[in-house]
Amino acid sequence: MAIDHDTAVEALYRQHATTVHRYVYRRLLDDGAAHELTNDVFRIAWQRLGKGQEVDLPWLSVPRKTWC
Repeated sequence: MAIDHDTAVEALYRQHATTVHRYVYRRLLDDGAAHELTNDVFRIAWQRLGKGQEVDLPWLSVPRKTWC
C-alpha cells in the first residue's frame, strides 16, 4: 500500500525541517525569512509528492540553495 503524500511530507518535515531552517538562517540571518523559506520548501515538496515525484534530502537542498 502506498503512503499518501500528506503523510510523506509530515515525515520529511519531522526529519529535515530543522536542517533546512538552520541552513537558510545561516545564509539570511533572519529567523522570520528562514521560517518562511523553510515552509515554502515543504509546500513545494507536498506539491511534488502529490504529482508522484520524489522528494528527499538532496532535493530539499536545491530550493534553499537557489533561494538564498
